[in-house]
Amino acid sequence: MLLALISSLSAIFCTSEISFVIMMAFALVWLCLAGQVRKALLFALIYGVLYGLSLLMMGITPLSTLWLFANIARHLLIPISFLVGITDRPTGTLLAVFSKLHAPKSLGIATSVLLRFIPTIHTEFSFIRNSLKFRGIGLSVGQTLAMLPRMFEYL
Repeated sequence: MLLALISSLSAIFCTSEISFVIMMAFALVWLCLAGQVRKALLFALIYGVLYGLSLLMMGITPLSTLWLFANIARHLLIPISFLVGITDRPTGTLLAVFSKLHAPKSLGIATSVLLRFIPTIHTEFSFIRNSLKFRGIGLSVGQTLAMLPRMFEYL
């Protein structure tokens, strides 16, 4: 949890590109040591694609918004990769970390409950999305926006 907090702050305050690469490498090593090699490879691939896109689009004025999105997404990928390693840990481990940090017990309990429900929310969202696709709503982003009033009927 402390690593996620530190990486979030580094994504905001660091200015050199090498520091972001080092933090991402550290996050990938941490995921590999936690036994989540597939997730580490996925994050490395996403980071590499976003890094390549940001290098290709640098200085091209019509693509400046897309370049900004690629940079922000790449920098936010660092704390997300740390948090992915935390979500499958036992609740007692998270509470022990909060007690070592001398944080209030209520903060530790609230955070552990939040992290426990993320997979449930993801599953429920995918069920809702699949049922909307079955009804012919939400097959693409444009169609979803066009059919927004009809979609609320099914929710």
